[in-house]
Amino acid sequence: EFTMIECYRKDATYLDILEDTKCLYSFLSSKCGDCGDRPFVENVKYSGNNLAFKEITVRDAYLSWAGWDPWTDWDQDRFDFDMATKIEPALKSLGLVFLMDYPPQAASLAKLRDEVAERWEFYSDGIELANCFTELCDSDEQRQRFLKSKEERRQLGEADYPIDEEFIAVLGNMKSAAGVALGIDRLVMKLLSADEIMHVRCGD
Repeated sequence: EFTMIECYRKDATYLDILEDTKCLYSFLSSKCGDCGDRPFVENVKYSGNNLAFKEITVRDAYLSWAGWDPWTDWDQDRFDFDMATKIEPALKSLGLVFLMDYPPQAASLAKLRDEVAERWEFYSDGIELANCFTELCDSDEQRQRFLKSKEERRQLGEADYPIDEEFIAVLGNMKSAAGVALGIDRLVMKLLSADEIMHVRCGD
């Protein structure tokens, strides 16, 4: 049973994948609307295809709803806690939202642009459906990030992990790429307006 799929494109960025995701969601939403009054899952309402996607940067979200800037005062625990308790609850009333452009520390495998990680997460009514970023294809920079991560774990007394040399070696062969991980169960749940994820899982 698959609950997530990952898709990648060569010579693409996270903005290309963003447009792909909008098209996919719009297409699937229209097909759900075509089902009319013949739902194939109990207690499901179909929402039609009047879609309005919003884009909000992570910095604006934290300044507005958490009261601080992760770029000037980075704190991993605070970032994660506020994401769960302040940012995602605020997104719940905004419908379909792409949370754009993450702090570098929150996207260790993503390409950076002006100290911003090219990463987004896609939310529907505050529920995360997908995570995407432009792949970092610079093997030297990726090695430095891995080494920095190893040192941070050492200082915290956490378990150490060897650098994936095979992964580092193939990065130099890639010019540009982007990928997205999409939660299938959550996607179907939101498209069908199901109250619980178990209502759309096969066999439940």
